[in-house]
Formats: sequence, structure tokens, C-alpha cells
Amino acid sequence: QALSRSLFFPNLRSLNICLCRLGVYGIQVIVSSSVLPDLTWLDLSNNPIGDEGVKALAASSFIPSLARLGLRSTDVGNAGLQALAAASFFPKLTSLDLGYNKFSGAGVQALAASSVFLELILTNNFVEDVGVQALASSAFSSTLKSFDISKGQICTLGMEAFAASKLFSSLTSLNFCDNQVGAEGMQKLATSSFFPKLSCLNVGANDIRDAGVQAFAASSLFPGLMSLNVSMNKITPAGMTALASSRFFPRLTSLDVFGNEIEDTGMQALAGSSHFPELLSLNVGHNGIGSSGMEALAASSFFTNLTSLEISYNDVGPVGKTALFASPFFPNVKTFTAIGCWTVGR
Repeated sequence: QALSRSLFFPNLRSLNICLCRLGVYGIQVIVSSSVLPDLTWLDLSNNPIGDEGVKALAASSFIPSLARLGLRSTDVGNAGLQALAAASFFPKLTSLDLGYNKFSGAGVQALAASSVFLELILTNNFVEDVGVQALASSAFSSTLKSFDISKGQICTLGMEAFAASKLFSSLTSLNFCDNQVGAEGMQKLATSSFFPKLSCLNVGANDIRDAGVQAFAASSLFPGLMSLNVSMNKITPAGMTALASSRFFPRLTSLDVFGNEIEDTGMQALAGSSHFPELLSLNVGHNGIGSSGMEALAASSFFTNLTSLEISYNDVGPVGKTALFASPFFPNVKTFTAIGCWTVGR
């Protein structure tokens, strides 16, 4: 109440009131203030405002300049999303964070009313295939640059709809982590020519397996890719070998294959690859890599630019440890993580 009446912030552009235990009444007070006409960024995350709070926000005529809105973990459901989509300021939003709420695909359909989104975060909701299918044909897709739809219970059909959409040509960052797109869904993405600007891709924990990563490794449609996360996908040495052999990702600076099953053979294939000359960050943790795989990495001269290396939860043994620490090929590593790789004294 005090803030909403204050005249000490006549030029306020950004307001963060996360974790303040605000309810519906608090939102009503804030958004009915006439001293916030120039506000462009409002973050209400981690407040239990629910659908009624979002409805109060949507009904406000005192935040006409709002462009960025944070509603992460605010108990928003479908009714709240539908009210938000009808707000006078909604078509002007360029960034919207709706992560960790309670809406489903039916609510997501309302988001198609926006036409200028640059960033959209929908992580940890019940988006499902129907939600992705609605977004794949929405008007804002052509302006979207960053899209986080991780943990959304999306299957192959959702990825297929997404990959077939011609409206995501501006997208540079895509997070599809922790869904269920499978190998078939990954194959659909790999053959799509509609993501020419994509530089960051996270498809970790999607059960894409060897078939999915092999399809992607054979694709020449992502020449600008700089960051790739395929962690926790049950990838074996065959999949890792296909990726290591690919010549289509010369600009890659970050590669995360944590939690797969590449073992020594896969590590040896990667260590022998000269196709990632710009790689700065590598995570091969939890992959069943033993001493021979670690010796191969230690002997490789292809990763001298690395600044970050993680090998956690691999039983590399004293031989692998000695080889790695004696290697002259990691002069730039500043962050090294080896949790659970050896015991003290080994």
C-alpha cells in the first residue's frame, strides 16, 4: 500500500516484488496505482496470487507500458492465462515467465493472442502436445527468440508440430528438456529447416537414444549451433560416435552428454574428434567411463580451449586420474568437477 501511494519513484521502470507473500489484495493495490505508468518490467514470481490475482492484474489500466512480466510459481491456472491474454497490455509483452504453475494446453492456447513475444518461459506446466500444437501456429512465433518449454509432458506429436512450423525462424534458444519426445520426435526436429538461427538447444531427458542423436548428428540444418545438451537420453557408444564424427557443428562451444551410457568407447570417439575446435565446456559425467576412456581424453590435443570440464560419477580409477592430471592439453580449464570419481588416497 505504501509503495503504491509513493511519489518517490516517478521514473520507476522495473519492479521486483518476488517472495513477498502477496495475495490477491496486494496485487489489486499495486496495479491500481497511478504512480507506475512508465513501468516496463514487473516480477511477481513466488507469490500465491492465483487466478484471481492475475485477473486483477489483467484488468488494470495503470500499467500501459508493461513489456516484461514474471509470474513464475504464482499458482496460475487456465482461467488466469485466459484473463491475461485479454489484458490491454498483453499484446505488447515481449517477455513472459509462467514457469512452475498449474495450467494445461487449453490455457496455453490463449497465448496465441500475443504478436511480439521475444522470450517465453512455460517450464514445469502441463503444456502437453495440444499446447505445443497451438503455439506452433500462433502469431508471436515469428518474433520469438528464446523458448523454454521444458518439463511440459510433451510427446512426439508435440515435437512434430513444432518442427513442422515455419513460424520460428527467429528462434535462437530452445529448451525442450525433460519431456517425452523420443527418438522419433528428435528425428523430426533434425530434418526441419525452419530453425536457421538456432544457437542453443537443450533436449536432455527426452529418451531420444542413439537413433535420435544419430539423426541429429547427420543434419546440416543447424550450422550456427553453439550449445547442445543431450544429457540423460540413454545414448550408448554408437550414438556418441555418430555425434563425434559429425562435421556439422563447427561452432559448438558447449556440449553436455551427462547421464548417458557412452562408456570408454564413446569417450575415445569424442576424444579423437577434431570437429569441435571452439568447444569451451564439456560435461561427460555419469557415463560409465573408466580409465581407458579418461586416458584417451587426457591424450587428446583437440580440447585445448576448454575452460570447463566435468567428469563426475565415472570410475576413472588411479590410472585415469594420473593421466588426466599429467595431461598438458587443458591449460585453460578454470572449472573442473569430478564428484565421485575417486576416493582420497587413490
